[in-house]
Amino acid sequence: GHGIHTQEYSDNGIAGRFFNSSATNVSPAIEARTLGQASVATFTTANGGSGAPTIYATTNGTSNAAQFDITEASNTAPVLSINHGGVGNAITANAPVSAVASRPGLMMDVQNNGNGGAAEFRLNGTGSSNTALSAYNEGLGYAGYFRNGNASSTGNAILAENYGTGPTLRSYAFGTGDAGQFSVLGTTNPADALVLDTQGTGSLLVGNATSLNTSQA
Repeated sequence: GHGIHTQEYSDNGIAGRFFNSSATNVSPAIEARTLGQASVATFTTANGGSGAPTIYATTNGTSNAAQFDITEASNTAPVLSINHGGVGNAITANAPVSAVASRPGLMMDVQNNGNGGAAEFRLNGTGSSNTALSAYNEGLGYAGYFRNGNASSTGNAILAENYGTGPTLRSYAFGTGDAGQFSVLGTTNPADALVLDTQGTGSLLVGNATSLNTSQA
């Protein structure tokens, strides 16, 4: 049965209201707790024609509009799980998304088991001089890793297109390593390690050494 049951039959009434009128009260207006096996609360929009959110949270203060915590140290479940049975987005945001943690494992894991893409980063501001995607690594691993794991695929592991006047690909080495290295590791691979092709009127290859090592010239 129900401990409390309220129902509103009018067109604009509220079925239940909880209001804490003291500005200095530090207790929550609603507290729900269960010792059973079911959820503490469920919210369902039963009207299929409703365009309103099932849960709507607003704050006029300086803290979060919502916060979710898992306090059990052995819990391996995600803090937030989102399932979408339609065709829209699982999450939309009109402000930057920030994630900070000090723990092993991935900060973000994006997988798509269908035929669509896994991720897309797009900068639509035509006057913006910022980078669409930046990757930094202060550790010992790669800053970026791209792999095409399907042996039947004829696509590129990396494809870069440029419709402007700058270089399509530029590499800088500020340390003691090479600026670029291309290796074919398959011992039976008959393909070339590097292929250069131009359909324009410029040179195929131009080299410039500002501090030429005469022993390697």
